[in-house]
Amino acid sequence: MSRNPLITLLRLRDAELDDAKRTVAGALVREHAASRRLEVEEAALSREMTMATSMAGGDDCVDAFARWLPIGRKAIGEALIACQVAAAEVDHARTVLTLSRAGHRSVEMLMEKQTLQTAAEAAIRTQREMDDLALRLRSA
Repeated sequence: MSRNPLITLLRLRDAELDDAKRTVAGALVREHAASRRLEVEEAALSREMTMATSMAGGDDCVDAFARWLPIGRKAIGEALIACQVAAAEVDHARTVLTLSRAGHRSVEMLMEKQTLQTAAEAAIRTQREMDDLALRLRSA
């Protein structure tokens, strides 16, 4: 019995689909971590600003904030870039997942078509056999 190549192809598409799902999940985790990092850095800026503008602080707090501000802005900028990169990775991973699902579905549709064609061919053979039998019975 010959092996149906579509079964092999479907198994490959299954593996590809699973891989694409894992890739999306990983990208979402990285996006969440980048978003959380941005929140932490923005909270640090807010906290530092509050301390610098506090009446209880004094000049030392303002000086400390002035020294910290370039570092804080750099950290926020890096976190923002990380968020943008992570969002782009999620978009890319979702696109790959969509394409993988389409490829998987196309193989399923080919298999369904093949099954219908095989059933139709079997029905035609059965009908021919019945016609041949009926013709032999009339001739006898």
